[in-house]
Amino acid sequence: MFPLYSVLRYYPSNDVHYTAKMLHEGVLQIKGGSRQMYSSVEEWLNTLPGSPDPSRLIVTSEQDEAEQHKKQREQQMTEKKNTTWHVPPARNMLRSLPWARYVYGLIREHHRVCGSGLLQREDMRLAYNHLIHTLTEQSHRLRTCTPLSTYRYRKGIQISELEHYIIPIHTMSVDELLQMISIVANAYRPLYTMLCDNVIPYMERILKERRKKQDIKTYTRLRAKYVRKMMILTARYERDAEQRIMSIQTMKMLFQRAIFLYLIKYHLY
Repeated sequence: MFPLYSVLRYYPSNDVHYTAKMLHEGVLQIKGGSRQMYSSVEEWLNTLPGSPDPSRLIVTSEQDEAEQHKKQREQQMTEKKNTTWHVPPARNMLRSLPWARYVYGLIREHHRVCGSGLLQREDMRLAYNHLIHTLTEQSHRLRTCTPLSTYRYRKGIQISELEHYIIPIHTMSVDELLQMISIVANAYRPLYTMLCDNVIPYMERILKERRKKQDIKTYTRLRAKYVRKMMILTARYERDAEQRIMSIQTMKMLFQRAIFLYLIKYHLY
C-alpha cells in the first residue's frame, strides 16, 4: 500500500500527531507514543484515537524527510548566525581581530556585573558584527593589538586612540595608513556611540575605584612608615635624654667632690 521506508503521519489535532515508518518487518511507530512495531498499517491505525482511515495519513518519502530536515537545520543555523555576536575565538583568530575581542570583553563584563542586558540589544549586536566584518575585510592590510592588563580600564576603547592599536602589515604611506584607520573608525563609530552611554562610564568608575583603593593603600603604607620612624626617633630621644641626665648627675657628683677636696685642702671644712 505504501512504499518501503516511507513516513506516515496522522494529525488528530494541531497540537498532537503520530508518526510511523514503513520497514521490512512492518510499521514502526516513532512518535506519539512508545516505539512499537506493528504488522500492518491497519493495525497501527486501530491503536490511534478514532481509528482513522489510511486516506487521512500524510505520506512522505525518506528522501523528502532528509531534505526537509536539512532545510530546517540550515534555517536554524542561519537564524542563529543572524542573532549571535560574531566574537572572535580566543585561539587562531585573524590578526585583525584581537582588539575587537577586547571590546567585546568589556561589553560582556558590563552585562555581567551591572546586569544591563547589553548582550540582548540587537542594535549593539549589529553594530559590533559590522565592526567585525570590516576588520575581517581589512585583515590583509592590518593587525590590531590590545592594551596591557594594567591599562585595561584606562585605554583602548576610545575612538581617538585607534591609531595606537592598528598596525599596518606592509609598508604604506601616511595617507594610506590614515585612510585605513578612517575605515575602521567609521565602522566602529556606531558601536562607540552606544558604549559612551554605559561601558565607558563603567570603565571610568572602575578606574576611579581602583585609584581610590591605591591611594588608601599608599596612605596606609606611608602612615605606617611615618609611625615607625617616629617610634625610632622617640626611642632615640628617650635614650639620649637618659644619657644626658646621667651625665649631668655624674658632673654634679664630680663638682661636689672637687668642692669638698678644696675645702679640706685649705682647712675650710
